Amino acid sequence: MVKLKKVKKFWCLSVVITQKTVKAATLIEVIISLVIIMLVFVMAIGIFTRITQSGIAASSILARNKMNDILQETISQEKFEQQTLEEDSIIYRQTIADYPDYPDILVVQLEAIQNGKSLGKIQQLVKMKTDEQ
Repeated sequence: MVKLKKVKKFWCLSVVITQKTVKAATLIEVIISLVIIMLVFVMAIGIFTRITQSGIAASSILARNKMNDILQETISQEKFEQQTLEEDSIIYRQTIADYPDYPDILVVQLEAIQNGKSLGKIQQLVKMKTDEQ
């Protein structure tokens, strides 16, 4: 309830607060709600760890970029040979094979491996330049 009263030439606003009973939760209800909140957090942490482990990690992005660089370097220098490179604990294997029924086309395949786990593969067909070109 709000009342206005005059105090020494000024009007003041005074609020009268009435006491009401507040319903409270029992201890069992509080414990049950905490258990539910904990279960939600545990499920969220499980989902988060699965996403971070199965998603595209920074190392696989770096490996894919490096494989593209190696592939472009191989094509520009026309250095078509088997090779293995190791950089930042990632092993890059390049294999060269002839494309079936086409002697002037090669299959260049690169694979990035870290700790025995494949981070990715790329494969590209490359047409060899002949003397007439």
